Amino acid sequence: MRKIYLVRHGQPEMPDGRKYCIGKTEAVLSCFGRLQAALAGEYTRSMGARAVFSSCQLRAVETAASFGREYETVMGLQEADAGIWDGLAFDEIRCRWPELYAARGEDRGILPPGGEDYDSQLSRFSRGLSTAEKSAEGDFVLISHLCVMQTFLGSLLGLEPNDFRRLEIPCGSITTLEYDGQGGFNILSLGQLPALPLTDGLCKTLLSAAGADKELCLHCAAVSKKTAALCGQLKAAGLELDTGLARAAAALHDIARGHSDHAAVGGEWLRELGYPRHGEIIARHMDIEPGAPLDESAVVYIADKLVKGGRAVTLAERFDGSLGRCTTPQALAAHNARRQAAMNIAEKINNVCGKELIK
Repeated sequence: MRKIYLVRHGQPEMPDGRKYCIGKTEAVLSCFGRLQAALAGEYTRSMGARAVFSSCQLRAVETAASFGREYETVMGLQEADAGIWDGLAFDEIRCRWPELYAARGEDRGILPPGGEDYDSQLSRFSRGLSTAEKSAEGDFVLISHLCVMQTFLGSLLGLEPNDFRRLEIPCGSITTLEYDGQGGFNILSLGQLPALPLTDGLCKTLLSAAGADKELCLHCAAVSKKTAALCGQLKAAGLELDTGLARAAAALHDIARGHSDHAAVGGEWLRELGYPRHGEIIARHMDIEPGAPLDESAVVYIADKLVKGGRAVTLAERFDGSLGRCTTPQALAAHNARRQAAMNIAEKINNVCGKELIK
């Protein structure tokens, strides 16, 4: 029995944050979509899938490229054509076709004008899968799209067409099929987000997928190393923290650097990728509550303040060096609050360790 990993492409970039109906319409992956794609690639690699086949549409091709392996495009795997709705924002569709939109919400068998019917979707997707299966050896990956995957999987499950769209297949998720080679399929998992340990290698892969440059990668690695060292010192003094958790969060703490409020954005990305504890630490690495306990978040917070670029510094060097950038009263207040928080955490660590570990 062979396994087929059906991967829905990563999240596409949507103009102005609105939701769009994109069937044949092209769209590039968002930064978060590239992270989803990288995780899916690492997961399928870990499961032994060898060949990778992709829809010819850009968002699927970019997902395949994020796998870091050779891939082939296959006709038939592309998304369902949404007819004259294709490429339009859903709020515009609701305004221009209110009755049809409402009716389609109740009965998905009602198609947009010029939309592709279910039989056509199922026929071409099946042909594309067959083409891939014949040219692949062993287990393989198919990268495709939501609606056409729902149609194919819904038919395997014996659902009525109106129920196809109720199948939950998030962006970046993996549906695992078992194939007997005679046309018989067994669905082993549906729309599952990949769960992988955040090893040093995977953290580097995710940073690369997010577009981190060499300097940022060096900084994240240095903060991760400092975090591990502090956790080791605390453990020796009798306070044991989750070093693996703290170290991985530190390695990814600036993954959203370049985005507005990068700590909050990076934290949300990690939560959505299935790493809620790491996400919480990342979201707090810029600002932490006064009187926060000496936990993994506090250690990552102080470690980040003890590293400038890839170089170790004292708290005085770090904060004195950035003081000149505070050109408004609000910025100065935030700077002072961060400095005080860092000093409080440093005092707690020094007290636990019984020596002036942090200056």
